[in-house]
Amino acid sequence: MGFGKEANAATYYISTSGDDINCTGLSNAAYPGSGTGQVCAWRTHVHAETTASNGDTIHTAPGVYVENKNTTAALQISKGITWIADGSPAYGTHIIKGNANIYNIELMNSNGAMSMTGYTFSPAAGQLYNVVFDGNATNKSLTGCWLDSASTSLLYANGNAGSTTNSVNNSVINATSNLTEITLLGNFSLTNNNINGVGASNIIHLGSANADYVQNITGNTIVAGNNAHYVFNLVAGNGAMNILNNSITVTGLTEGLLLATGATGAISFNSNTVVSSADETNISASIYITTGIYNVTVQDNNLSFTNLATPGSIVFIKDQLNPLVQRNTITTDSTGTLTHITMYSSGTNMGVAQVLNNILSTHSLSGYVIRLGTDSDGGSGNNKLDGSIIRGNTIYGPLFYNSSLDQNTVPIHGILFGYSINGIVEKNLVYGAGYGVVYKGNSTNTSGGVFNNQIINCRWGIHPKGINALKIYDNIIYSSIPMLAQPILIGAVTYITLNVELKNNIIDIASGLTSVNNAIVLVDSGSSLISDNNLLYLSGIGNYGRHSISIDTPVNYLTWSDFLEWGTQLNDGHDIQSVNANPLFTNPGSNDLALQYNSPAIDSGTSVGLTSDYAGNPIYGTPDIGAYEYQPPHTIGTDKIDIGAGARIYGDGKFRDKETINSNLADLSVTPESGNFNSYAADEVRPEWLNITDITWEDNTKEWKESSDNSSLTNTLHTIGDLTPNNYYNVSVDDTLGQNITGTNCTAGICKANSEGKIAFTYTGTYSEHTFQVEAGDNANPTLTNNTSNKFSTDTTSVTLSLTTDENSTCKYSSDQNSTFDNGTVFTTTGETSHTSQLTDLTSGNYTYYAICRDINSNESTYTLTFETSPIIKTSEGKEKMKNSTIYSDKKEIKLQGEDERLKDGTIKIYKNSKLIKTIQADSNGKWNGKVKLSSDFSGYLKVKQYDQYGTLLNEKKTKVKIDNEKPGITNFPNRLTSFTRGNTISWQATDNQKIDKYKIYLGGKIYKTKINSFTIPAKAETGMQYLRIRAYDKAGNSSYKETFVLIK
Repeated sequence: MGFGKEANAATYYISTSGDDINCTGLSNAAYPGSGTGQVCAWRTHVHAETTASNGDTIHTAPGVYVENKNTTAALQISKGITWIADGSPAYGTHIIKGNANIYNIELMNSNGAMSMTGYTFSPAAGQLYNVVFDGNATNKSLTGCWLDSASTSLLYANGNAGSTTNSVNNSVINATSNLTEITLLGNFSLTNNNINGVGASNIIHLGSANADYVQNITGNTIVAGNNAHYVFNLVAGNGAMNILNNSITVTGLTEGLLLATGATGAISFNSNTVVSSADETNISASIYITTGIYNVTVQDNNLSFTNLATPGSIVFIKDQLNPLVQRNTITTDSTGTLTHITMYSSGTNMGVAQVLNNILSTHSLSGYVIRLGTDSDGGSGNNKLDGSIIRGNTIYGPLFYNSSLDQNTVPIHGILFGYSINGIVEKNLVYGAGYGVVYKGNSTNTSGGVFNNQIINCRWGIHPKGINALKIYDNIIYSSIPMLAQPILIGAVTYITLNVELKNNIIDIASGLTSVNNAIVLVDSGSSLISDNNLLYLSGIGNYGRHSISIDTPVNYLTWSDFLEWGTQLNDGHDIQSVNANPLFTNPGSNDLALQYNSPAIDSGTSVGLTSDYAGNPIYGTPDIGAYEYQPPHTIGTDKIDIGAGARIYGDGKFRDKETINSNLADLSVTPESGNFNSYAADEVRPEWLNITDITWEDNTKEWKESSDNSSLTNTLHTIGDLTPNNYYNVSVDDTLGQNITGTNCTAGICKANSEGKIAFTYTGTYSEHTFQVEAGDNANPTLTNNTSNKFSTDTTSVTLSLTTDENSTCKYSSDQNSTFDNGTVFTTTGETSHTSQLTDLTSGNYTYYAICRDINSNESTYTLTFETSPIIKTSEGKEKMKNSTIYSDKKEIKLQGEDERLKDGTIKIYKNSKLIKTIQADSNGKWNGKVKLSSDFSGYLKVKQYDQYGTLLNEKKTKVKIDNEKPGITNFPNRLTSFTRGNTISWQATDNQKIDKYKIYLGGKIYKTKINSFTIPAKAETGMQYLRIRAYDKAGNSSYKETFVLIK
């Protein structure tokens, strides 16, 4: 595999003790004095450049090297070699110089990249050029070098043929004679150098015949002094010339900072810092761009000039296409005639010229701070600035620095837009100039306007002069010092000014006008004005308006010192909708002219098509008067509403205080049903959405009015706080409960507050004006009365639960103490005040039921219903139940049993009369049983006590028991074969020691029961001879019977 020569690049050395003929250049050693082919350093750069090849590296030892390539150049470099000054290079340590050559160093052609680092290029006396890049040189660079003066130019770069940029970086370029220090005609980059132009004629001369060339002058530190002419001279340049991020100090300059003339191309003078104390006396501008069509940008510079002898303009741009001057800070201290920024045409259509967001400070008493167009009829140049924009600039004039100046000596214009059309002058601050804004022409119509400007402490405010159909909207003209002229001056002698629209402006002259001056002046009988929705406030002397036939004939002045008279003067109807009151600026003493929340200017303007204010804020609802649109500071749903002020809510959910605040707040929110307001673009007007007024906010009653002009507004979500948690409230609209009110926790206008003390409901109606009222509702729980007996007889198997309430309610019951209303069983009869429900299939024992009654507002009360049925007591035959009356038994042993789940693992104690005779343990299901033995003649009481497993007495039953073993007797029984007809009665007699309880009759194979001692033969009884048996029973169950046969007919 083979490599070209650059792949095997060599390293060579040059030394003042070397030898070009006898040394190989492969070492930095000195020539030993004899022999050839010695490994030692070469002596000259000429020999090294001739011998080395592209890609090689050459190191130079410190010393002075006098080169002599030919009569043209001391050293010519055409190869792509890397040159390095060894050691610690400094100025004068590695000097390359010539003799009588024209050039000291000439960098030639495009044979690869060439770089030189750390050299001092010091021409001999009489050499014209120090370092020259010829027309074929590309990709050549000098880094960390020093360039001394030559008689013509230190650095000269011809227009290179290729597209690769040559460069000089991090070097020192030092001119000491009257020369053009640097001339750049081709692609070139001049970066981070120290350039001393003291004594230079032109420090940097830029010009490229090829429109594709780019010249970048970036990050350099430049000093201009000793009567240098220009720092930058851009002549006949057609490419892009970028002057960026340089730090420029000017101590002596006879002409200017920058001159560009005679060709086309792009000029960017951006982000530079200029501090000048030079007296520039021989030119008309410091930055002067003219005669040639350039694409001009002057932006982000910081320019400071002291001792300037008023050259005319700091920035002067003439006949350029769409020039842009923005975000610059320009400061001057001259009191003479001086303009900071001038743009005008001598006949060229300049497109849209823009002067944006600059900060301009001047002490000049006359001239202009910003001038677009001319102050006099420019002939062919008239109206060549069409649609230009002067926006966002801050201007500090001489009255800002010294308010005690004689205003008659301060005619300087803050902004002049002259003899041009359709220009926009907006969002500027002009402070302390003679004129604030002058818009001047020759009776040409314009669609332009003067919008959202602040003009403070100027002798004149806004002066339309000879221009027609000018719109003057949303400006503030404010003066805290006596104003010696007019805030608004319309027209002048021979300058008829027609159809001026003056709307939404504030004129506030805090110290008043002089007695001969007026707030609004129409000069010349031909001028006309449309004026309304303004705020005029003169706290001192002066008039609101004046018409004059001629400014030179004051006897024909018509003045109006009364605001109402001005509004009706000459039947013109001026300012009928205007306001005559203090505008209530936020802090006029500090020139903060934003509006306070209660300013009469808020919502008093009219729509003129503007979509933002001086600060870039959007318009809310009806526009305000003045440069600032009041921005609602509150957000509905986040901020509470001041009770005294009410609220005006806008379409984005912001709201403002509508009246005077009293600092008492209402937790009241109204939003769209979704809870989300609309979103708007930055230039969209936020419409008025809803007004809330007349708020009353008490503990039990809250009332307010809502109004809207939006007829389609409906379904508004309301959230009302400051309520008692979990209470009920009645919501009325226009005195009608529940009218168009819906909500999750609302029924028929009755809404329940949540645990935070808030109710939420949706109003589904439409809007004009409605009164809303929230009042404390029924929050009392229903009162319950128990109508259920607590004790039932032994044979009871069904019980009716019965309650009454003091108001209509729904009642439910459950045997589970933890059951909720929703889980309960509804009473069979309920919904009003009487509530009943029957329980069936009951067994004896104690019963407890838990009733919950809820009224219409869901207020709840609970009641515990308890009752008992006697436990079962059976004989050994299991026939008798325990009753509250006497139990009769024919057995001496009685079996007692019971079941109650509450008795689980509990204890049952049985007493005979008052003596405990038996203790029984209940099982895990609460079942129990036991036998009690009694004497054959026992007559007394048995008592049963039931205890749960914890020893708590659950139930106690007591009953009388009598043992009876004597059987009843039957007498007077029918004889055998006695005849009876169907429907006849059979009678008999029976006796017992206690009482006969019942009879059983057996007749014809059927059994009949009766409590009396007679029996009627059924109509369907079998006829013939039938078997008859009658058995008598006493209460103890003892029985006896008689039997026979009878004939049934």
